[in-house]
Formats: sequence, structure tokens, C-alpha cells
Amino acid sequence: MSRPVDNNKNQPLDLASFAETHQVNVSVVPVESPADARVRRGKDIALFTVALMGVLAVAGYCLYVLVARIGSADDAKWAAATLTAIVGGLLGYLTGRSQK
Repeated sequence: MSRPVDNNKNQPLDLASFAETHQVNVSVVPVESPADARVRRGKDIALFTVALMGVLAVAGYCLYVLVARIGSADDAKWAAATLTAIVGGLLGYLTGRSQK
């Protein structure tokens, strides 16, 4: 028995003519096993936790410099500027604003 010959083997698929008579939904879904997903989520949580602890440590030290009045006026300036940046970043994260 012979196979049918496909003459359009190397021809591009014309999606415009196909879409006129059909509804087309295209999506790209990554293939990820449950074990890989669990590892990725664990890494994401660990990274978030370490970053949050670092930001909280810096913010705590800035508050300590400002409240305890240790150091010079220049120390209070950088502590206030750093604390302002941290609070601004936190508010931006919470409100979810992004430039598009």
C-alpha cells in the first residue's frame, strides 16, 4: 500500500485563511513536572525570605541610627534616605504599580 504524497510539506501554513473559518486560541505552556515545580517554588521562597530578611536588617539599622542618635548628622542623612527608599519600594510593591 502506498502513502499519500504531501505536496505542501515545505509550504508555510496560512493562518489567516484558517482563522476565517475557525476560532484560533494559541498558548504556550511550559512542560514542568510536579517535582520541578516544587523545587522551583522552594528556591523562590528561599530567595524571597533571604531578601526580606536583608531588607528588614537594613531598615532596622537605619531606624536604630535615627532613633538612638548615634553617629553624625551625615549618618542620619543616609539612614533617612535609605529608609525612605525602602518604604517607597514597599509601597510600590504593595500597590503593584508598574510602568507600561
